[in-house]
Amino acid sequence: MKKIIPILALAAICIAPACAKRRAANASEMPDSYDEVETVIPVDKEKTNAKKAVSDDPYDKEKLRPQNDRSFGQKLFGLNRFQQIAPFSVFAKSSVGKLHLKKNGSLIHRAGTDIGGFYCYYDTSAYAVQFAQQARSVLVSAVEQYLSDFDNKKLDKNAKKKDTESVYGTAEAYEEYGIALANLNHAARPIVTFGYEFINGNPYFMIYAKKAKDIKYVHRSNDDSNADKTIPQRYYFTKAQAKTLATFLSDSNIESLRKETSYDEVSEDDFDSYDNSGAANGD
Repeated sequence: MKKIIPILALAAICIAPACAKRRAANASEMPDSYDEVETVIPVDKEKTNAKKAVSDDPYDKEKLRPQNDRSFGQKLFGLNRFQQIAPFSVFAKSSVGKLHLKKNGSLIHRAGTDIGGFYCYYDTSAYAVQFAQQARSVLVSAVEQYLSDFDNKKLDKNAKKKDTESVYGTAEAYEEYGIALANLNHAARPIVTFGYEFINGNPYFMIYAKKAKDIKYVHRSNDDSNADKTIPQRYYFTKAQAKTLATFLSDSNIESLRKETSYDEVSEDDFDSYDNSGAANGD
């Protein structure tokens, strides 16, 4: 009996760190509990009037061109267009709007640019949802306002979704999508809104990507009539997930990633000069 006790104690010490690590990984995906005060403070629509990201063209074709070194095969099949920086998860509803699903994906960055976002599967396709600098600014501000409203009990549990889905701002995003990560052969520039929604009594920060034209669509016979457009998407985030996304998309973090992956312009000083005029002639 005396020998058994030390063995059990040693086993408990070995198991405890693994259990703690598993609990920490799952913590960000747990629904956020929300106890309302007796009087719900209505949304101040003037204060939270939707802001729009304005730019001449934040998703210029040349800017979007991958700057990282890619093999012929990767270029042929459209692979390695962006970097997958870290694992990330987000929630979504099924196409019938009933089942709440966790989607595993990645936080992504377009090498050498100010564009970052996240990648995951939605419905039956893979989506890379990306934001340029001004859109990122709206998103980060939206998350900060949501967290403030959450903490100060300003979220309205009884509000209609249409009244809260764009309460924190509006911007233009860029999406690449397809049947898999290796086949993101479609692209769109949807208008996205930032807001929140209660699901089963729990609030979630929400990014709503509206239906948008497929800018790479090529009409073929027997195509579905809606094949030239994206489907509307609603992405749901717990507080922890929203904080992770906002931190990743902050100017300081994206600028750091941009500098790490930028290619400097080639100048004459980068080449070795060689003057052959002083060489011996047959001596």
